[in-house]
Amino acid sequence: MESEVYTVRIHHYPSGEVGVQVLDKTGKEEIYSENLREGPAQVETYTALPYRHINKRNEETYFYRPSGLY
Repeated sequence: MESEVYTVRIHHYPSGEVGVQVLDKTGKEEIYSENLREGPAQVETYTALPYRHINKRNEETYFYRPSGLY
């Protein structure tokens, strides 16, 4: 089974507004967008998976690492 990987771009505009854009795994085709504007914006780019990807066996330490696991 091949899993999709998406590119997510968060656009921060000088006015304080935020826009969201989701692109396909190639980063070329737009799948979803909301509140995108013309003009300058600071853009953050992330990779996203469309499913929960936490290993249940280590879920407790996935976000909180006890002393000694650094």
